[in-house]
Amino acid sequence: AVRNTFRIASQAALRPIAYQSRPSCISAISSRRKQSTAAVAHEDGNTSPFMSSIEAVVEGWDSSRITQMSRRCPVFMKKLGMTQSWDAWGSRLVLTVLQVDDCQVVGHRTQAQDGYDATILGCENMRADKLKGTVLGQYKKLDLPAKRHREEVRNTPDCNLPLGYELTCEHFEPGQLVDVRGITIGKGFAGVMKRHNFAGMPASHGQTKTHRRMGGYGGGQDPGRVWKGKRNAGRMGGKKRWQRSLGVHRIDTRYNLVYVTGSVPGSAGSRVLVRDTLMHLDQRPEFVTRPKGSLEEGIHIVEPPAYDPYAGMER
Repeated sequence: AVRNTFRIASQAALRPIAYQSRPSCISAISSRRKQSTAAVAHEDGNTSPFMSSIEAVVEGWDSSRITQMSRRCPVFMKKLGMTQSWDAWGSRLVLTVLQVDDCQVVGHRTQAQDGYDATILGCENMRADKLKGTVLGQYKKLDLPAKRHREEVRNTPDCNLPLGYELTCEHFEPGQLVDVRGITIGKGFAGVMKRHNFAGMPASHGQTKTHRRMGGYGGGQDPGRVWKGKRNAGRMGGKKRWQRSLGVHRIDTRYNLVYVTGSVPGSAGSRVLVRDTLMHLDQRPEFVTRPKGSLEEGIHIVEPPAYDPYAGMER
């Protein structure tokens, strides 16, 4: 059933979509959504110690603590692929579809105990018998499902989230800017023309089997060595890279999807990290987070501009 749900969500997300108006957001959370975020009980019937703090988050979060120097908690997502859409003025938008996959807070790092502030996130539920006993014991202690991936992410203390809190697509606001980190697609051992965009050697005029070589490698007796950082053939791709200042075009609360404009590093099915942009502080939300169920179920899209931004321009 989970596999069929993921397949339906992927097909619906990657299908080209027309422009839709943004539905109104509700401030109150329905009782059905509150029941879905109810506390997880121990085997003896007691409530988990951290669930009371989660209920406080569901009831409402004080946004007055957010300052310009605050850094909210990032979210791990899965890249589903790319699609396209059109805005209200008929311009085509290239979109990357990301899905939040069971992302929860599983730990903290504090300044007093560890010397820095951070949050430990876990994503993608998995079978408990696939984990080592020491790691599995940490999840059992918190009454959380086993996670396939866990990693520390940086945030400021005023944006800390309680243990067990589940991050969803509602954590982001349509229209804001985000930075996305992913592992680029590996290309294997590549030459200088593909890896560094070298021009290569001439195609004729006496050249023999040197058409794609780099040419001169370095000096002679002086300096008698190769300078550090010399661009050369080698392994290409497979590195962590950031794609900055991508716009959040829409979010889909039905399938927990986030549509961002532009491309994202990595192949389809890879894991990416999405955070608020660090380059445009005025393009970030003014709230710490939004609990699951804060928005109406459906598609929430960025408001279109009131005027045609392409007026007077040849397309």
